[in-house]
Amino acid sequence: MKRNMEPLFLNPFEDYSEKNLLWIGIVGFVVGITISYFGKIVFDGIIQIHMGATSLTAIVLGNLTNMGILTLGMFMLAKVLYKKTRFVDVLNNVLIARIPMLFAGLLVIWMTKLIPMEKATEVNFAMSLNQTDMMWIALLAIFLLFMMVYFFYLLVVGVRHSINSKKFGHGFLIVIAVFVLDGIALLVYRGFFI
Repeated sequence: MKRNMEPLFLNPFEDYSEKNLLWIGIVGFVVGITISYFGKIVFDGIIQIHMGATSLTAIVLGNLTNMGILTLGMFMLAKVLYKKTRFVDVLNNVLIARIPMLFAGLLVIWMTKLIPMEKATEVNFAMSLNQTDMMWIALLAIFLLFMMVYFFYLLVVGVRHSINSKKFGHGFLIVIAVFVLDGIALLVYRGFFI
């Protein structure tokens, strides 16, 4: 059993068909929209998650925009690095890599339920925390960091698989491109959907 689960988490792009990856990614995308709407969180960039209620239309269009910006950006980078890159492969990479961000969204929801932020100013809020609250915040922060690192890991592994690359430098380029694309997605999301 362990042998079958390992590729699923470490490199799903090699052992699973593009059709399966696409369906899993689409389901993950729909779940992300659901989490965002009912949990009152906003994925207002590629790696940005904030608390705040917004309309279902803004959530759907904003998430589509984020996915589109990341997919097109990664596809352009992949085409520069390897001319035979297919769009569907990069789309699958992006859809699968975003799944850890959904879990990060759930953690943010849990954090807001655990310690409601609206009740006090920042200074009063920090002073009102007891040791248990601080422990929970630290634990959730560690898991959030892990989910973000796992997002980058899956995206780098996926895009490198799509461009048939084993070069470390390509992974570095992918990470830099994500930060640039995140800035663009953040400006677009906040300009049009908030």
